[in-house]
Amino acid sequence: MGGALVRTMDARPPSPGLNELRDELARIDREVVELLAERLKVARRAIRLRVAAGEGVTNRTQERLVRERARRWAVERGVSPELADRVFRELIRCGKAGSRRSHAPSRFDSPGSVGSVAPRSAAIVGGSGPVG
Repeated sequence: MGGALVRTMDARPPSPGLNELRDELARIDREVVELLAERLKVARRAIRLRVAAGEGVTNRTQERLVRERARRWAVERGVSPELADRVFRELIRCGKAGSRRSHAPSRFDSPGSVGSVAPRSAAIVGGSGPVG
């Protein structure tokens, strides 16, 4: 396949106005991505505040309220509420995942520093080989 040309199913030029619509979609897509980045940034700040207050990363009640609100707004705008729910469920997951990574302790963290995590113990049960 090296060097072979790829042909589209429709080699005709786009319909009049199609390029303008594609440009408009590209502009909207960029705005969506910018809003996603802004939302994730604010959500991670909220999570940091909750963690600092000892409340943990997950707040199921707030997550439910956010998803219900998104579904309601979707219905008002003629958008599938299931789509809105899936999008916001993923946004919530990504916000928490990014926050967990940013709160992972490093060897440079000192107790009480921003982003530090209290040491925890872990028990490993099972296993079949020697330890060490």
